[in-house]
Amino acid sequence: MDQLFRSVSLTTALVLGTMVFAQPIPPYDITVAGYISGCNPSGTNYVNIITQQGTQPSVDIDVPVDANCGFSVTLSMDSYQGWFMISTPCNGAIQSATVAYEVNVLQPDSNYVFVVLNCGGGTIDCAGVPGGASLPGTPCDDNDGWTILDTWTAGCECVGLDSMFYDCLGIEGGPNTFGTPCVQPATGLSGYWSNNCVCVADTATTECSANFWVMQAYTYGDSVNNPGGGTEPIPNEVWVWNLTSGGQAPYTYLWSFGDGTSSTEGYPTHFYANGGPYQLCLTIADAEGCTSTYCDEVSIDENGIYTGLIVDGRPGMLRSGFTIRVITELPTGVDERNVVEEVAMWPNPVEDIIGLSFASSRSANLILSIMDLNGRVIRTSNNAVSVGNNRHSISVADLEAGMYLLMISDGTQSTSRRFVKN
Repeated sequence: MDQLFRSVSLTTALVLGTMVFAQPIPPYDITVAGYISGCNPSGTNYVNIITQQGTQPSVDIDVPVDANCGFSVTLSMDSYQGWFMISTPCNGAIQSATVAYEVNVLQPDSNYVFVVLNCGGGTIDCAGVPGGASLPGTPCDDNDGWTILDTWTAGCECVGLDSMFYDCLGIEGGPNTFGTPCVQPATGLSGYWSNNCVCVADTATTECSANFWVMQAYTYGDSVNNPGGGTEPIPNEVWVWNLTSGGQAPYTYLWSFGDGTSSTEGYPTHFYANGGPYQLCLTIADAEGCTSTYCDEVSIDENGIYTGLIVDGRPGMLRSGFTIRVITELPTGVDERNVVEEVAMWPNPVEDIIGLSFASSRSANLILSIMDLNGRVIRTSNNAVSVGNNRHSISVADLEAGMYLLMISDGTQSTSRRFVKN
């Protein structure tokens, strides 16, 4: 009898354990909230919310705006991960933003997305600053050294997760705690979790790696009349971004241009007699004897624009020559330094959503831009950040497969990271 009781108890415990850790089942309650900065409540009285990218069930509703220009609605959704486009009429135009959600496995009944639509003017933020960046859903500091991932709530309370129970990836009881090893998804470099849960690379123990990124040369033009974001391609010129990393400096370089010539300069300029394709290879060696080689093909079309690989087997096409310039960093039209620090981006390559984290020394409104290999800015968004660690999710599901650049800018300075969309 005692044995039977123990068996029944064990079976019950296993069933209960399975229930506790089971994947939550739909429908999921998703709260969509936000406010319209600078709105006139008597003139702007609603926002429109529409599901995107196959999010189920399909939603297309108008939500009223309150006297403080805020709005909130809880939707019952079947999709574990989804997207909403939120828009409102604003001074004769339509202002819109796209937000993404993913159901919290640990707290499936607490899922919240927040968006700010800007009609001009300002609003008092959670820190009491007119037009400030401390908005619900943005990072904050609750001045408790035992919590992590502190965030402003809808009621403007700064609340963090107990670091005794949640790790740097927000996993309850997880192993990713301060000082433990980590890997930067964007670079593949090994490192350690910092006190503010940023994976800081340890380049001293990383092997040397030759790498470069080929892209169309561009210049910043008239952003008012150029809806592509103010960049214009420079015909018959291609940039090669030298991304050599790891190992111990100094490096030695050998560039093989694929036309019978080579260079031992780190950042050479080379002219090709026709449009290619040519196989461009970089071989490096560091002070410890580590060697690495990376190759890619370069070519231009009849308009002098970079085409990447020739896929239709026409290497004999007669096209004008072009110049490649190897550069140390990407020209952005603004200084590329100190906008944010400890930048991490994951996963890379990416299918649907990029995770982005960085540390900021001040509260600010930053512009996140995605640029393609032709130098075109294909997407921009304004994002409020606060002092300390910040985390964002960026939907790239609708991008075509290829290489892209994510730029983080405050209008005077810029930081960039590359990623691959599968």
